[in-house]
Amino acid sequence: MSRHASALYFFLAFTGLTLAIHLPYLTLPFFWDELGQFVPAALDLYHDGAWIPHSAAPNVHPPGVMALLALVWRAVGFSIMATRLTMLLLASAGTLFSFLLVSPQSQVLRPEAHTCFHKLNKEFFNRLSPCLLKKSK
Repeated sequence: MSRHASALYFFLAFTGLTLAIHLPYLTLPFFWDELGQFVPAALDLYHDGAWIPHSAAPNVHPPGVMALLALVWRAVGFSIMATRLTMLLLASAGTLFSFLLVSPQSQVLRPEAHTCFHKLNKEFFNRLSPCLLKKSK
């Protein structure tokens, strides 16, 4: 089996598991940040092409997630189910990428990607750990 075929099988397994876990929640209404920031900003992009949202307060988040949602809504129409499935597919892709980075058998990614990830991860947690220690006391 080729490297890319095995990565595809893992992606399908992660997607299946993620969908199975979230199946009861796929039609729940939007909540919290979805309702207050991300969905209104994506709707502005979907309806008006506005990269800077006008129905939600602009913030520092890059518009990548909102652009992805607007693209999906353009293809299949606006629905909560389409939104949730898009985000679950994105989560599955992130899970696959993390798995491929830490798997010693993985030959899909180049060694430079592993090195870069581990250095960034170490730096991130080194900077984050003092904050966690101060808050936990």
